[in-house]
Amino acid sequence: MKWHSMEENTEYNQGRAFKEMIEEDLKERLRGFKIQAKYNRRKSIFQHTIVTLFGAIITILSGLNIESIEEFVRLLILVLSSIITLVGVYKTFFSNKELWISNTQTINRLKKVKSEFDYFFVGRNKDEIDLSVLENFRLKIQEILDEANGNWGVIRRKK
Repeated sequence: MKWHSMEENTEYNQGRAFKEMIEEDLKERLRGFKIQAKYNRRKSIFQHTIVTLFGAIITILSGLNIESIEEFVRLLILVLSSIITLVGVYKTFFSNKELWISNTQTINRLKKVKSEFDYFFVGRNKDEIDLSVLENFRLKIQEILDEANGNWGVIRRKK
């Protein structure tokens, strides 16, 4: 075991704490973006499915010529058309597909930083934790988060 001076020991503890903080922050950020991406993916697919399915049903019902249920079919077409309009408005306002794509891009960028971070520390002596290297990783993560916030703002302003 290598003995450290008080100053070296304090720097070592700071470096280790900073490293653990970055690891935990990165893990939490990835978890949060994955939850958001999954939510927006489900919403986007559901909206697309509803519009496609109801559009097909309307087309089929419009082509049918069944006199005994003509009034019912007309009302059903009207209701389904209204639902498609409402889903379209919801899609336009909430932009789940765009948010899903943006979140997925952020996840991929954060995974890249996590991979670089993990790779950097593989096989390194725990005494070799350089605070400036850790700060560079923190800045990369912050840059990604700032860009994700900017993208969110751009997507929301479009509406």
